[in-house]
Amino acid sequence: MPPAPATASKGAKKASKAKTSRPDGDKKRKKKRKESYSIYIYKVMKQVHPDTGISSKAMSIMNSFVNDLFERIASESSRLAHYNKRSTISSREVQTAVRLLLPETKFFSLFVFPSWFLKLPIASSHNYKIMAKWILFCLLFAAFVYLSRAQKYNITQSGPAVLNRNLTLSITIPDMKRPVVWKCQNYKYECDRTCADGRDYKVTHLGDTSTLWIKKVTEKCSTWRFDDYNLKAADIYLEIKNPKPEPPKPKTYSILEIVGIIFGSLILAAILVGLAFFGYKYFTK
Repeated sequence: MPPAPATASKGAKKASKAKTSRPDGDKKRKKKRKESYSIYIYKVMKQVHPDTGISSKAMSIMNSFVNDLFERIASESSRLAHYNKRSTISSREVQTAVRLLLPETKFFSLFVFPSWFLKLPIASSHNYKIMAKWILFCLLFAAFVYLSRAQKYNITQSGPAVLNRNLTLSITIPDMKRPVVWKCQNYKYECDRTCADGRDYKVTHLGDTSTLWIKKVTEKCSTWRFDDYNLKAADIYLEIKNPKPEPPKPKTYSILEIVGIIFGSLILAAILVGLAFFGYKYFTK
C-alpha cells in the first residue's frame, strides 16, 4: 500500500508551532535616549579647530557642563520671572540670568548692577538706559565742577599778620605754562616759570604745580588784578582780607547733632554690612 502523502505531516508540524501571546509585562522596553549636546559640541569644535580631535570623555565632561549651565540659566530665569511677577520667562530674564551667571560678567554686574538689584521689577533695559543717562549727566557735572574749581587760585598768607604790616601771598598755579600778569594801582608785574628770586616776587615749583610768591603786600595794594593767561579766563580781581587771627575754639555738638551722627553711623554700617552680605551670597552660590 503506498505511503500517505507528506502534506498531512507538514500540517501537523505547522499546528505544533502555534504562536503564543506574551503578557504585557514581557514586552521589550525602549531605552530612553539621554539628552546630549555632544553632536553640537563636536560641530562647534570642528568649526573652531578643524584639525583637532576630542575624546569621548572630554565630550561627556563638556556635555555635563552645558547641561549644568542650562539648568542654572533656567532656574535663575524662573526666579527672575517670579520676582518680576510674570507667568512666562521673557528674553529679558534670560539675558539677565546669563549676565549674572557668566564668570566674566560677575565682577562687573556686582559693582555696577548687583544681583539683588537685577531681581527687582525696575531692572529693565529701559530703566538701564535712563540710569545710564543720569550717571553720564552726574559724571559730566562732577567734571565741570572740578574743572571750574581748578581755575581758581589757592591764595594763602605766609603767616598771621595785621593789615598795617607787609605780607607775602602764595598763589598756587597748576600747570603754569604762560606768564602771569598782575597789577596793583599803576604798577604792573609779570612772571613765568623762569622767574628768579627777585625783590617783589619769586616762583617755586613742585612737580607740575608752581607757586608764585608776591612780597611786600601793603594796605595800599589790598586789591589786585590778575590778567590770567594760564587758564584763558577773564580777569581775576583779588581782594586781600587779612583779619587778626583768633585762637581756635573747640567745636561743641548739640544733642541733636550727636543723635544724628550716631544714626548716620548706624545707617552707614548697615549699608556696608548689607553690601558685604549680598556680595558673599552672590559669589558663593
